[in-house]
Amino acid sequence: VEKESPEGTIDLLANPTHFAYREKMPQKVSLVRVDNRDMQKPLELFSEGKVDHVPTVDLMPADVKITFAREHKDVNLHETYPLRVMFLIFTKKGLATLSEKERMLIGTNLRHIFFSKRGNRPGYERSEQIFSLDGALKEKEIEGIREKFKRAGGPEVINRKMLAWNLNEYFKDDLEAVKTLFPNTESVSSGKITALVNFEKEGIAEPEFYIFRTDTGFHEDISLLSYYFTINLFDLEPDKKQAWMRNYTATGDKGQRMEMLKKLHFRILSEAIVVPISVTPYTALLRKPWSFDFSKLHANNPLWRIHRD
Repeated sequence: VEKESPEGTIDLLANPTHFAYREKMPQKVSLVRVDNRDMQKPLELFSEGKVDHVPTVDLMPADVKITFAREHKDVNLHETYPLRVMFLIFTKKGLATLSEKERMLIGTNLRHIFFSKRGNRPGYERSEQIFSLDGALKEKEIEGIREKFKRAGGPEVINRKMLAWNLNEYFKDDLEAVKTLFPNTESVSSGKITALVNFEKEGIAEPEFYIFRTDTGFHEDISLLSYYFTINLFDLEPDKKQAWMRNYTATGDKGQRMEMLKKLHFRILSEAIVVPISVTPYTALLRKPWSFDFSKLHANNPLWRIHRD
């Protein structure tokens, strides 16, 4: 760090003695502070020539950056593999009070709403699984789950009174459609993870479901798997989670571990405990002649891997 301004701008200087140093990398980088609540601000600054890079870690939707890059020949686009999955997750209350058919109908409604506006936008894909490679289900299994959802029906109006966390946050561009199909569902914004909340102690109402977004994985990743267990994505009681993880980590054969993981994966999808809705890539913009040398497998934004052509 060379200096930091009162406005929040941080100037970084390259370290020539570092093993990752290259002459073609940026020798000085100014990090410009932007309010994350204004998602269009980074692109506005980029369009005005005030910044040369919009990173992967901003909150701007992927389709906006992809479309911008396609329309401007002086821009380089970085696009990861589809990594960022949006889930519908049912809580203990939701699993206890909603039938499997009702849960599937809620999932079908939300998928319908989400892709009604986004079906033709770049970067959005329909998501049917949590894992993309290691731990992924076979097409025959996915087809069986699709058939179960079809038999459940929908999209159709659900008049049941429900509480959802972050529904309006993630569907802020679809509020009219949400109100039409969920006329009696209240949405509350929350940054909490339901599996970590003691609702009685905190004096707050438990929702039937919540919307959540996190990364998926292509390859076996014990840290990601541990995170999924922390948020109780697999709907296991604490003692069963611990026993499963002990057994999993003690199993030396990867094929056997993948079968264990697929069994959990199949259960939560086929019983609509979790309903994946969409998956998108992480994206970043660079003004030419700068180019990316970023991995497509994760969302990291290593500035030292930017170079001038």
